[in-house]
Amino acid sequence: MIKDNLLRVLKYDYIFFRVGLFLLPSAFPIAGFFIIFSLISQTLKRRASFLKDKFNKTLILISVLMIISCVVQNLFNIYIKDYGIESYLTWIGLFNWIPFFWIFWAAQIYLETEKARNVCAGFLIAGTLPVLFSGFGQYFFEWYGPLEFLNGLIIWYQRSPPNPFFAILTGPFNNPNYAGAWLATLLPFCFYFLSKKQNLIKKSIFFFLTILFILAIILTHSRNALIGIFLSFLLIIGINFKTFLILVFAVIFLIFIFFTFDFPLNFLSRFRKGSYLYNFIPENNKLSTILSFTRIKIWQTSINQILLRPILGWGSASFSIIYMLNNKGPTFQHNHNLILEVAFNYGIISAVTLFGTLLYLLNKSQTKIFNDKFLSLDFKKSNMIDNFWWTSTLIIFLMHFSDITYYDGRISILFWVLMAGLRRTIRQDIKGL
Repeated sequence: MIKDNLLRVLKYDYIFFRVGLFLLPSAFPIAGFFIIFSLISQTLKRRASFLKDKFNKTLILISVLMIISCVVQNLFNIYIKDYGIESYLTWIGLFNWIPFFWIFWAAQIYLETEKARNVCAGFLIAGTLPVLFSGFGQYFFEWYGPLEFLNGLIIWYQRSPPNPFFAILTGPFNNPNYAGAWLATLLPFCFYFLSKKQNLIKKSIFFFLTILFILAIILTHSRNALIGIFLSFLLIIGINFKTFLILVFAVIFLIFIFFTFDFPLNFLSRFRKGSYLYNFIPENNKLSTILSFTRIKIWQTSINQILLRPILGWGSASFSIIYMLNNKGPTFQHNHNLILEVAFNYGIISAVTLFGTLLYLLNKSQTKIFNDKFLSLDFKKSNMIDNFWWTSTLIIFLMHFSDITYYDGRISILFWVLMAGLRRTIRQDIKGL
């Protein structure tokens, strides 16, 4: 009887997964229940196929390396012993990775076809409407939180601004960068639904929704999120790989020239007086100023310490104390670069293997989706979801080069669900794996 009831419930796993995506940004604990249940269901149905995918074998190898790293860190990490860092924190860090490797595999069945990815993208966009509603209420009408629901199970942070003259949009998220990362990652899906053939009313709705997404991203004041807008527009105008590289190197070259030869940039100072642009424009154009930026100091400290323990790393709870000891100043909880973060915590081998695998996935899927072109759309195609899906994945991947929003569970689930969708674009002709 119990088995029959369980089988009947398991039939609804597709619905559970999509409901989980819908609730993910606004009701994370409930969304987690729906998503985990749906993934357990597919794991029970497809467990025999797990080792048939070479990506899963690579992720198992990475998991083993991370576990070995944790064992060694607990035995020999002086910062754990001498500075009172609880040893269990190094093990808790594994929960940011190993369970999500499982999500990457188990979620693929729900993203098996273009139609399935289309539906999931729609649920993600619809689920973001409460974020827009709460965020605009926070920014324009001072709806400050935290707002608690179901006896504190769900919290919308609605942060009040640290400066009364400098409002920011966070919505339900704890940090404006988290909100910006979520919105910027899903912006390409707005463009996708806007580009579809549909009646004028639907076109108008998605045009208005796209404007709201862009406005909300701007109001988060997140530089990473603004770069996400730029990448999204690159997709719309279409650009090949060579042109993209030329643009990137041109921007880097111009920045190098300005700061190396001290070209006058004083005219920019007037824009710093505005509250929005204050954090985006340097006070002067001296190279020494750039090198003294906090983010640069964090990366320098990370690289130096990685080179001291390159094989197994320092442990997921060690960076804050190591940074404080090396810089004799305020500390930071992470490295502000996800590759450096993994290398620092678990060693270079784990970091190179993990991100080499993800880069391979991005490259392999890009070649198949864009037919050897880079960010080039054919608007005559009946379904372009994979083009926009790939762009969303690229955005969330690149944003973690200069900041880490990954430790918000909503962002990490979105990260791996998008990666799972790309894996299915490569294996679309192989059903049920």
